[in-house]
Amino acid sequence: ENVGEGLSSLGGYAYIALIAFEGNAADEMQSALTLMKERGRKDLVLDLRGNGGGYLSILCDISSHLLRSAEGSSPPIATATYRDGKKEEYKASGNDFSSYFEKDAKIRVFADENSASASEALLGAMLDYGTISYSDIYLRKETGRTYGKGVMQSTFVTPDGNALRLTVAGISWPKGNSIHERGITLEDGAVAVEAPVLPYAHDVFFDALAG
Repeated sequence: ENVGEGLSSLGGYAYIALIAFEGNAADEMQSALTLMKERGRKDLVLDLRGNGGGYLSILCDISSHLLRSAEGSSPPIATATYRDGKKEEYKASGNDFSSYFEKDAKIRVFADENSASASEALLGAMLDYGTISYSDIYLRKETGRTYGKGVMQSTFVTPDGNALRLTVAGISWPKGNSIHERGITLEDGAVAVEAPVLPYAHDVFFDALAG
């Protein structure tokens, strides 16, 4: 499954691990948020550690629930700029943050050096629409950044059967920022967590959140 089943709490927080933007992740995410609301949890910890990305269509679905100050029914969440200069805007498939969260809801995100691509695009949209600030992002101190993949790639099969992955476009956040080859870093204001290289070292990250 692409959304972790564990919905635990730290005070009023719910916890959801988003493992990949693939398969039924969008439906699972919506179900998890519905369960969060039914259980009376007002705040959320979203865990993107080890999430290397996936499909932009699923990003568009999942982001629709997580854009605090976005306006309109389909707010833009990312722009692809192709080599020939053509731009393509990707939009959230909805805009229903208030269906799951109150105005003052606290949202924190756990990420690491393996949080990439669609994970970073989701973080960018959440930052640009005021869902979170950089101080709501928790990173491992040892690496201090997310992966830094701000490009779109496509797979092409050659006549001899080999597969090639080629970069076809650069990806920027709603306000135009690109974090390609840089990532989101501690220098941006993210919180440093001393943690071993383990994808789900929950106790350490939750201890940092509680502190």
